[in-house]
Amino acid sequence: MTKASTLCEMAQFTGILRTSGLDPRCIKQATGNVPKLIEAFEAQPENRAGRRVRKPVRQAVRRMLAHLTSAARHVGDGSVSRREARRLIRFAGCCDDFAELQRRASQYRGRHNKMVRGINDRKARERAREIWLDDDHSLLEVKTLSQLRSVGKRLRNCIGSQLGGDYRDALRGGESEFWALRCQGECVGLLTIDIESRKIEECAGVDNEPVGWGRRLLLELQRALNAAGDEIEEFVESGAFSLFAHQPNLRPVRVQVGLLICQIWSSSGELIVCDDRKRWSRFKLALGRRREFPACEATYGSALDSEELLCMVATTSELAAVIARSLPERDAGEANPPPSRRRCRPRRRRRG
Repeated sequence: MTKASTLCEMAQFTGILRTSGLDPRCIKQATGNVPKLIEAFEAQPENRAGRRVRKPVRQAVRRMLAHLTSAARHVGDGSVSRREARRLIRFAGCCDDFAELQRRASQYRGRHNKMVRGINDRKARERAREIWLDDDHSLLEVKTLSQLRSVGKRLRNCIGSQLGGDYRDALRGGESEFWALRCQGECVGLLTIDIESRKIEECAGVDNEPVGWGRRLLLELQRALNAAGDEIEEFVESGAFSLFAHQPNLRPVRVQVGLLICQIWSSSGELIVCDDRKRWSRFKLALGRRREFPACEATYGSALDSEELLCMVATTSELAAVIARSLPERDAGEANPPPSRRRCRPRRRRRG
């Protein structure tokens, strides 16, 4: 072993092993046999370039020593892989083949990492919140990458495959919350919420189909998670707008125009319409040039569009009154604009 880094790693392995509390005879065999195996491995003709050891060979030696050092750390403590670590150290004291020791050390490190990940995932799932909406429906927080991948496979969407890397990065980086929608203990959907804005980004069920929950459940969901989701198609179809979550005691006004019967809920700058076919729309209102004529900034849903709403306003006095109450208030400076001042030109002096 001519490389100083290899000598340093061997000294680290020896020092940790001597303080592990293992049988002194086992420690002596391991610390004496491992350097001999490394020297014999590096001395093979195919592993040398002239007088030097090849770089891949040095990397394999350092990697094997790192695995043995990890096993030495876990021999005497309460690690889950304590038994596997002791077995590996005993084998290192009697092994006569470097390749076999390298293979077993790599297998030990893989098993140890798998056990630790399993324990951490179980602890994270135990800390996960579960919110019950009623006796049958609940929300279960997804805390680990393996749990997110499992939910994606159960729902048969891209999150359970290699295409779900963006979702896993968002969970790993703490950018989004993921909630499994459960019905009678079975996962029926997945909900994604932006942590900063509390905005619902996605809500989908099996094969990316709508979850099929009713308006009452989705409103309870929004209240429980303090989330807004007007742009989600599933929420729009059910009428679970955030206005109802914040003001649950709103009363609708029934308006009939021809054969169309609509229920209208109004608030400051916002209007929600539901027709007799249970189709929903949401409008954001802004002041136009005249106070009685609104301007629609954005709409969601399929009950009405902006032009149909304005036609109903023009033909129905009751709806016009509702619109007038729903318009946002003007600012004081806009309501009473300052009087314009005329600039007076200085008079010219007459010539005598």
